[in-house]
Amino acid sequence: MGYFKRIQQFFQPFKTIIYYIGILSVISYLVNILTFFAISPNKNFRYIFENIVNETFWEFLTYHEIIIQLITMFVSLLIYYILYVKIYKKSYRDFFTKTLAYRNYVISFLIGVAFHLLLQGFFLTLSTFNPTSIEEGLLKSYTQHTNNFSLGNSLVIGLISLIILTPIFEEILFRGLVTHALRQNFSAKIYIPLQAFIFAILHMQLLHVFYTFILGLILGICYEKYKNILYPIFLHVGFNIFNIFLVTR
Repeated sequence: MGYFKRIQQFFQPFKTIIYYIGILSVISYLVNILTFFAISPNKNFRYIFENIVNETFWEFLTYHEIIIQLITMFVSLLIYYILYVKIYKKSYRDFFTKTLAYRNYVISFLIGVAFHLLLQGFFLTLSTFNPTSIEEGLLKSYTQHTNNFSLGNSLVIGLISLIILTPIFEEILFRGLVTHALRQNFSAKIYIPLQAFIFAILHMQLLHVFYTFILGLILGICYEKYKNILYPIFLHVGFNIFNIFLVTR
C-alpha cells in the first residue's frame, strides 16, 4: 500500500499540471468556436461545425487571433484563481514571498532585452551558413506568428497583448502554477528544467521550442532566486518587447 501511495504522490504534480493545461485547451477551443459563431454571418450550428475542418475557420482564427487569445487568457486566469485559491486552498501571495527593490525589475527587464539580442545574433550567425533554411524557414515562421497579432485587430492592442499581457499570463501559468505543482515532489535542479520543458513544448513550432526552453530555464532560475513572480514577468516583457520591430516593420 505504501509503495502505490508513493507512486501516486510522485505523479500528483503532473496530474495537477494536466488540469491546468487541459483547462487552457478546453477554454481556447470553446472561445474559438463561440467567437466564430458570434462573428459569422450564418448562425446555424451545422454551418459552424462543418466549417471547423476547412480553411475558412483557420483563416478566421488567424485574422482574429488577438481577440481570441485575450478572451482565453482572461477566462483561464479566472478559473485558475478559483481552482488555486478556492479549491486547493492556497494563496496567490505564494507567488510574492519576497519584496524586491525597483532596481531588480529594471535589471530583470534588461536581462530579457539582452537575451533577445543574443538570440537574434545567434540566428543571424546561423543564417550566414545556411540563409535559405534559417531566414525563409524558422525565422519566417516566427515573424508570421508575431504578425498575426496585427491582422484584423488594433495594432496597439496587439502589441499590448504580445508584449505585456501574454508574459503576465504565461508567467502566472508556468513559473507560478506549474512550478508550484512541481515543487511538491522535486528539487529546484529538477523542477526548473521540467517547467522549462513544458513551457517549450506548448509553443509547438521548432524555433519556439528551441528558444523558449532556454528562456524558460532563465525565467525559472530567476523565480527560484527572487521568489517573486514580478521578476520573471519583467524579464519576459523585456524579451518580448523587441517583437514590436517584427510586428510593425
